[in-house]
Amino acid sequence: MALPSHMSIEYRGSCDAESPDQICRSIAQSQFGVITRKQAQEAGLSTNQFDRRVAAGIFARIHPTVYRLVGVPASWKGRLFAAQEWAGDRAVVSHRAAAKLYSLDGIDEEYIELTTTGSSCRSRPGVVLHRTSELEQKDWRSKHPFRVTTPERTICDLASVLSSAALESALESALRLRLTTLRRIAQMS
Repeated sequence: MALPSHMSIEYRGSCDAESPDQICRSIAQSQFGVITRKQAQEAGLSTNQFDRRVAAGIFARIHPTVYRLVGVPASWKGRLFAAQEWAGDRAVVSHRAAAKLYSLDGIDEEYIELTTTGSSCRSRPGVVLHRTSELEQKDWRSKHPFRVTTPERTICDLASVLSSAALESALESALRLRLTTLRRIAQMS
C-alpha cells in the first residue's frame, strides 16, 4: 500500500552517503578501471576489507599496491596509468608512451614507458623505466589523469629510442599539430 504524498518518508544518514565500495568503483571507473590500495583506504575500506575484495575477485592486482576493477576491460591507458601510480609521484609518462598520448605519427606500439627520478622503483615486466637525475616541473604537464613529459621533452627523449625516420615523422606531426615549435625543442638541448 502506497503512502499518501504528504506522508512520504525521507531517509537520512547512511542511506544518502555513498558506500566505500561505490566510491571505489567511481574512482576506478574514472581511472581506466585502476585503483590504488591507498585510494581504497581513503574511500573507507580497511586493509582487511580490501584484501577480501581482492580474494573475492572484485579487484585484480596489476602492480604492488595497484589494482584493476574486474569487469572493466583492460586497456593500454589503464596499464599505463597503473604503471604511473605504481612508480609514484616522481614518475611521468615519457618517450613512446608520451608520443602516443600526444597522437604523434610513427608510434604504433602501445609501450608502457616512464621516466623517474626515484630510485626505489624496480623494473616490472612490461614497463620500460628510464631513470634520470633531474626532471623539473617545466619538463612535464598534466594530461588528465596522466603526468606526461612536455612535447619538447618527448621529442628529445624519442631521439634515444627511435630510428631517424620514425623520429622525423614524430617531429613533423608535433609541429603539424602545433604542440611545439622547433625553437622550443632547440631550447631543450
